[in-house]
Amino acid sequence: MPAVPYIINFFRERNFKIGIASSSPASIIEMVMRICNITEFIHVFVSAEDMQYGKQHPQVYLECAEQLNVDPSECICFEDSVNGMIAVKAAQMKCVIVPSLSAIKDPRWAAADLKIASLQNFNALHLNMF
Repeated sequence: MPAVPYIINFFRERNFKIGIASSSPASIIEMVMRICNITEFIHVFVSAEDMQYGKQHPQVYLECAEQLNVDPSECICFEDSVNGMIAVKAAQMKCVIVPSLSAIKDPRWAAADLKIASLQNFNALHLNMF
């Protein structure tokens, strides 16, 4: 997603713990973190590749919260897929959906807590909503 460095810095400046919960294999997650130059800012990353369930199931998100030692209800997750959004909400976490432009009008996004067109659009006012 464009603006990944922006959103990482936004939360880092506020001393949030930052985790990645993904259905992608761990090797892909690590590669993307290196490419985006964010590896040092990620406290935990969890891959669902070896878990019994992938997204729509909340397992990968719950495992990430556990490894971060935070209550799931205190987590804010950014997603770009319907299955991811369903997993976030099933984990009882806050969901900010950042859909592709071609899917931005999908009515299913109504289940998210917030829909934004770009990570760059997230700001302190949005954070205070949660």
